[in-house]
Amino acid sequence: MILALALFGCGGTAEFGTIEGLGYEWVFFNHRLSYLQADVAPASDTGGREGQFAVVGGTSTTGVAPDLEPTCNPDECGEFPVHDSANVRLDAAFLVASGIRSGTGSVDLEAGSEGASGTATIDLVGAKGSVAVAIAGLTFDTNHLTADAIEHCYDPAFGWHPTRIAVALGEPTLDGDTVTVDVTASFAAGNSLEDERKCVDEINEQAVAAIHVVVAAVAGNDVTVTTQDLTQGAEYAAGNVPFTPDPQPDPDPATRALTLDTTDAVLGWTKLDYTFHAGDPDGRGGYLRSVQIDADAATGLASGHANNYSPGTQLSGFVYDFAGTVEAIAVPGAAITRASYTAELPAALDDGGVPVVTTFPL
Repeated sequence: MILALALFGCGGTAEFGTIEGLGYEWVFFNHRLSYLQADVAPASDTGGREGQFAVVGGTSTTGVAPDLEPTCNPDECGEFPVHDSANVRLDAAFLVASGIRSGTGSVDLEAGSEGASGTATIDLVGAKGSVAVAIAGLTFDTNHLTADAIEHCYDPAFGWHPTRIAVALGEPTLDGDTVTVDVTASFAAGNSLEDERKCVDEINEQAVAAIHVVVAAVAGNDVTVTTQDLTQGAEYAAGNVPFTPDPQPDPDPATRALTLDTTDAVLGWTKLDYTFHAGDPDGRGGYLRSVQIDADAATGLASGHANNYSPGTQLSGFVYDFAGTVEAIAVPGAAITRASYTAELPAALDDGGVPVVTTFPL
């Protein structure tokens, strides 16, 4: 499904908003990934700059107990229904300038290990010159299986142990008043290797995620774009798991420097690609304690980072690889505003079992 929206400012100006950084870290333990949403909307879209965030990590974050069929073995479909909350962060940037046109479009993909692709379309009436795009919203929802999935006892709404989470934007094309950009996504899951979670491991090869990507576009004669490709990663030893695992320190910022010129520019992302436990001989997937993405003009950081550190529940060491592309999108003389939202949010569901999304001003 493709959605296109035209967003214009008044008095010959327009506003362009991007996600510069986002992250979450569970307060108590590491968890699967069930649902993640992070969005930025400029004032021209909502009447006031807004952000949205939600993250859910299965029954051990929501406290919801599974409802198993009589044919399912509860000893192999074990869940631990408790509550957890996450410290979340969303960093947004907004560019306001005259002589530009801006807007957003979105695409919905059903992404599995083989990937999926679609096209986002953005209407920019009167646009001319160069065009730039960046990710302005992401939603991953695992409450989903393909129509031909085998019979199973596991509820995918409880999430997976991911081995890959990836989204990428192609090069934008401006044709008349319309910008189009190809969007690709992949999602894959691995084994828990736990006797009480055999239900998960029996079906994780069919894991898919419903992925919603919001693409922001800006066009104008003075729009310039520079890019920086990132290839990063870390490997952490297990230590004496589960109770005294080895520390998993954050990477040295000096090894993850932002090299782009940020004068009159906002930062944005066109590629986010995480791989967890690559090459693991047992096909292990990742329990995630923390996931962080940063493009920070103030500190000069460009980084994608994650860990599974969780004394008491950690079962293994942790390996991740991150590939990303960060952009500096500039217009001479533009007004640049940055805002950051931080909060501790519960993994809350509404009465229908749908994740509760928190909306906040930016």
